[in-house]
Amino acid sequence: MHTLRVVSALLILAPPSAASGQSIASLLGPRSFDWHAWETHSEATKRDVLERLGICVDLPGMVEDHHFLDFSGDGIVDLIYSGEDVACDYPGTGEKRTALFLARDGELSEIFINNGEIVDMWREAPWQPVSFLVRWEMCCGDVFIHYEYFYPVSRRGSLSYEGYSQITSVVDMPLPVVLYEAPKPFVVEQGPCSLRVTPGVDDDFRWPYSRPHDPTGNLLARYRTGAIGIALGESPGPNGRTWWFVLMDASSRPLGIRGFQGGWESAPPGRGYLGWMDSDALGEVVRAPRSLDTYRYWRRR
Repeated sequence: MHTLRVVSALLILAPPSAASGQSIASLLGPRSFDWHAWETHSEATKRDVLERLGICVDLPGMVEDHHFLDFSGDGIVDLIYSGEDVACDYPGTGEKRTALFLARDGELSEIFINNGEIVDMWREAPWQPVSFLVRWEMCCGDVFIHYEYFYPVSRRGSLSYEGYSQITSVVDMPLPVVLYEAPKPFVVEQGPCSLRVTPGVDDDFRWPYSRPHDPTGNLLARYRTGAIGIALGESPGPNGRTWWFVLMDASSRPLGIRGFQGGWESAPPGRGYLGWMDSDALGEVVRAPRSLDTYRYWRRR
């Protein structure tokens, strides 16, 4: 655990930050999170404070990727780093990293570190700790994009964060022509049902970063009858049918998934997948799966 000595300029009460409504649209493509509604320091003030904390402010992105805000909800300004995985004594790796430093007893103590960067953050009230969504990509031609929701956990007055739901997508997956105002819960009625990278059946589809001898086809996974998920939008397929852009519930484990270099593999547990499904094989239901209720923001233990 890393600890930074807090300079006096940091020990100020934080004004209540605006509650940010968490949106499922965070999963629909890479985007930069807007920190301005949360931050308490201007860029000039932030640079000065970071320099007094011993941060190498001349490294590219160091000032821009540090953010002063009260993420704990206790009225005291804390610190979040979310950006390139760099440090004063080694160059960047090209990957992303997020770390949370809680202000307490005159110090900033690291309480969370994880791969990836924050792409969404929210809370229901200013006195509650924030929840957030992290997005990361692996190096070396991996075609998968990973998302994970993190929620605050209080144990004996100590704040920490735990991952709640993991979601996997594919690089350059097309977005829906129509985005629903609210997700549509559904169940697979005609299984096995294929989850695909693009709307429609395309056996000649070449995956991002694929090699000449890698298998082709836009099939990502197969799900049995009874699998559940939510539809986020829709697009027409080449056959004239309507294809839904869906997020499958992690408890509905697929029969198999396409692996890193095109091989067919068993699916790891506890992971939901984004992709396209033929709506003719699906039936709408009234209530979304509990694990896909991403507005759950606070858990006490």
